[in-house]
Amino acid sequence: MKRFIAVIIILLAVTSTAYAGVMEVIKTAASSGTIWVGIVTVVLLYVLKRIPNERIQSIVDAFFYRIGRICTLGLDNNKYTKPFWNGIIEKYVIDLFNNTVTTACNALVRGLRSDNTNGG
Repeated sequence: MKRFIAVIIILLAVTSTAYAGVMEVIKTAASSGTIWVGIVTVVLLYVLKRIPNERIQSIVDAFFYRIGRICTLGLDNNKYTKPFWNGIIEKYVIDLFNNTVTTACNALVRGLRSDNTNGG
């Protein structure tokens, strides 16, 4: 039961921090009221479309792999955190994250491309 409570506390801390950060960015962008946000977005999308998808995906993959490695901070190597990391976090939280977020992103992309009848 203590492990379950620890997992719930960690999940609540992570989700509330992430939610607060995302909402602050959205609030700041929405309240600026300038057209520059739209102009920068159009220019950024134009530039990104000129870069091959494989190159963008490899950069994003490498970046988030490094982020994942940094998040672990060698928890598997420490004798005090190894049982906690291997027994709770890796077993339940990472699988939950993988099963929900990864599936949601893949399904969203599939859904966005579902109306492409020409194969593009």
